[in-house]
Amino acid sequence: MSAVLYQTTYNIVAVRGDTLGPIVIRFDRVGFDFTGASFFSQVRKPSGSLISSLVVNSSIPLLGSILAEISQTPAIMADFPIGKWEWDLELTYLGGRVRTYVGGDFTVVKDWSYV
Repeated sequence: MSAVLYQTTYNIVAVRGDTLGPIVIRFDRVGFDFTGASFFSQVRKPSGSLISSLVVNSSIPLLGSILAEISQTPAIMADFPIGKWEWDLELTYLGGRVRTYVGGDFTVVKDWSYV
């Protein structure tokens, strides 16, 4: 796995075929205007090949604060390969500046109740 330094590392463990989330992440940046900001999140193999994008919904931004809610449906999670992958969450500001504040390992484990 590549070594990436995020401002915050958040490792996720998901059960293959189960609903993921919602995982809620709050961004607090004093003085920042999050109006028009958008989120983008993906899970990738260490080689960089895409496994899947994640669904990200955001709250109505307040000056200095916004919530990102990450989720994925069971149908999509059923196609995830079992293993340890990598994910991150990018925030794109209205002016086009992109920042990746959080990311980490994304581990998918077998659902033993569903064979």
